[in-house]
Amino acid sequence: MTSGTGLRRDRRIAARHERARQRRRAMMMATLAVAASTVVGVGAAGGTFALLTANAELPGATVRAGTLTLKINDGDQAALGAWNLGPTVAQAKPFTITNTGTVATSINASGVVTSTTPLGAHVNARLTALNAGESCAPGLGGSLKDLPGFAVTGVTSLPAGATADFCLELTLDTNTPGQYSGQSVDFAITITGVQRGS
Repeated sequence: MTSGTGLRRDRRIAARHERARQRRRAMMMATLAVAASTVVGVGAAGGTFALLTANAELPGATVRAGTLTLKINDGDQAALGAWNLGPTVAQAKPFTITNTGTVATSINASGVVTSTTPLGAHVNARLTALNAGESCAPGLGGSLKDLPGFAVTGVTSLPAGATADFCLELTLDTNTPGQYSGQSVDFAITITGVQRGS
């Protein structure tokens, strides 16, 4: 047997469920009405539409890597002739470097002794970039370094198309033994250009 309180509760729950069903049905009908009017509206407008597009081309271009080319005394290499040195007698010889490339460069130099005479260990070198109007002579700025393993970096900067004057100085150590008198040393100085960052 069902009590009166339980029956009322069941009726209230059933009424709530019925109201929720009616709200869902009303919401579905409204959604269908909006969908139908959208279809009718699109159909009445012809059913087509377009998005506009356009394009333009950038004409072709060429990218070319720069060049870095150095000339010494207007050639690929230069002989500076014979050197007559003594422990108190230094000698200096001028030369020019031209940057015929299209990029600025920093000038570096390295030296190597190519003969095996013991005199080579006593030869010192100095490379100096000359200022405008300055003459090449012994004793210019910079330090003397041993010719075997000679290396200097950043001697100067050389813009593309520019020419600069340099001075190479050689001398013997003051303690060079007299028994090396009359000996000769063969050597090479390599000038290197390294592109400067912008």
